[in-house]
Amino acid sequence: SWGPSNQERYPFRQWARGVMIWSIMNADLSDSRRAAAVVTQLRGAANELARGIPAGVLLNGGMIHGVPVDAMSYVLRMLAEAY
Repeated sequence: SWGPSNQERYPFRQWARGVMIWSIMNADLSDSRRAAAVVTQLRGAANELARGIPAGVLLNGGMIHGVPVDAMSYVLRMLAEAY
């Protein structure tokens, strides 16, 4: 799990790299299932931020700067912008 309170011990960039590796290893899961799994592992303010993502975006992906992206990319980008 990761949250802003872990930032000093476990920087966001390091955590995000681990998530990307986990995502590759679990490519047999749908994109929406991987995104939902990541959201459930967030703590604190990061959890609150991610829980604000509409269900449709977690199911189908969303738009970032007018570009369609999958659900995992959307979640990670949203967190990267915040942290």
